[in-house]
Amino acid sequence: MNLNIQLKSFFLASLAVGSSTASICNEYVPFGEETSVWKKLESSYSCADSRGYGYKSEGISQCKGDPTSISLDMGKIQDKQGCWGYSTQDTWTWDMQKGTDITFEAEWSGCQKVWPSPLWFTPNNWRFPQWSTGEIDLIEGGLCHGEGEKLTTAIMCADHPSPQCLEPDWGDAIGGSGYFHGKIDAAGTWTMDKCDLDRTNCHLISRYPNYLALNRGTQEGAPFHFMSDLWNGGSGDGGWANCGILNKDTNCKYTITNIKLQVDTPGPAPSPSPSGVCDSWCAGDTKNRNEGRHCGGDMDNLCGGCSYCHPIAPSPSPSGVCDSWCAGDTKNRNEGRHCGGDMDNLCGGCSYCHPIAPSPSPSGVCDSWCAEDTKNRNEGRHCGGDMDNLCGGCSYCHSARSEL
Repeated sequence: MNLNIQLKSFFLASLAVGSSTASICNEYVPFGEETSVWKKLESSYSCADSRGYGYKSEGISQCKGDPTSISLDMGKIQDKQGCWGYSTQDTWTWDMQKGTDITFEAEWSGCQKVWPSPLWFTPNNWRFPQWSTGEIDLIEGGLCHGEGEKLTTAIMCADHPSPQCLEPDWGDAIGGSGYFHGKIDAAGTWTMDKCDLDRTNCHLISRYPNYLALNRGTQEGAPFHFMSDLWNGGSGDGGWANCGILNKDTNCKYTITNIKLQVDTPGPAPSPSPSGVCDSWCAGDTKNRNEGRHCGGDMDNLCGGCSYCHPIAPSPSPSGVCDSWCAGDTKNRNEGRHCGGDMDNLCGGCSYCHPIAPSPSPSGVCDSWCAEDTKNRNEGRHCGGDMDNLCGGCSYCHSARSEL
C-alpha cells in the first residue's frame, strides 16, 4: 500500500476514534491469560483460506478484568490473509424473548475494504436464509455496506419488507466508537440505539418489526449466542460472494467490551404518531424518510403523521392474501414478485394485482407534497395510477389528460 495512503488512513482513524481507547479497554492482555466467554472457531461456511490454512488466533487479545471483551488488531499480523472467528456457543447462550436487553461498547479503526463483524448473534440452529433464522449482525462492514467504507446493523430488511424496518449505514469503517443498546419490546420488535461512549447523543440505528414472530430460532426454541469475526480468507459461501474482499494490507482493529445481557419487563410497543403531525418539509426530506427516521424513528414526532407513514393497504381479493406491509413494499412490487411471483402467497390478493380502471379523481384532491414527489409523478402514479386518490386533482394531471 502507498505510504501516503497509509498515513492518511491512520490520521483519519485517529480523528474518528480520538482518545476513547482508555475508556473502553484500560489494558489489553493476551487472549486466554484470563477467563473469557469466547472460544476460537475452527471453521465456518462464510470463510476459508484459499491456500488451505486453518483458522487463526494471531492478533486476538482481551481487556483485563472483562471476560466478555474481545479485540483483534490486524496491524500486529504479518500474514493478514485468513479467517478469525470466535463464538460463545459453548459458554454463554440465552433464550430470545420479549424483554431481552443487550448493551455493549465498541471501537474500531482502519476497517475499510475488509469484512469485519466485531459482534453479532445467532441461534444455534442457523440455516439459510439469514433473515428468517434470527441472526442480527450488530456491527458489520464489508463490500455489502457502502462498498466497504461503511458499517451497519444487518437485518436484511429487503427480505422481510415493512415500512417500519430500519437498516441504515450508520458508521464509517475507517474509525469510530460507541455505546450500543438493543432490546425487544412487548410487541416482539427488535430495536437498537447507538450513543456516544458517555451514553449521550443516542439515536435509533436498527428496527426489525415482529422479529420474534418472524425468526425460526425463537419459534423453534433454539438458544442464541454471540459471534465475533473477521473474514479475509479469499473464499467462502454466498456471504463471502456478497460481502467479502481479500485485503492483504488491512490494519483493521476492533474492540468489544462490557457486553451485558438481561431479560427485563419488556417496554411497550411504540404508540401511534399523533394524528396530523406532518411538518410541511417532511415529504421533501427523502433521505431521512428513506432511512426510516420519519415513521416510528427519531423524527416520528415531526413527520410520523404523514400519509406515507400510514399507507392504506389494498383490500384483498375474495380468495387472496394481502399482508398489511405489501402496499409499501414498492421495490419487490415493481419487480413483479407480488403478483404471480415468489411473494404471491403474501401479496397476490392485493387489489393492485387485480387492477380495475381508476375512477375519476375527486375534484381538488392534491396533497401539499404531490408537486415535489417527482419520482412517482414521472412514473405516472399520480395521474390515474395508484396514487390518484392523493394527487389526481393536481393541475399537472389535468393538463396531462387534456393532451391525451
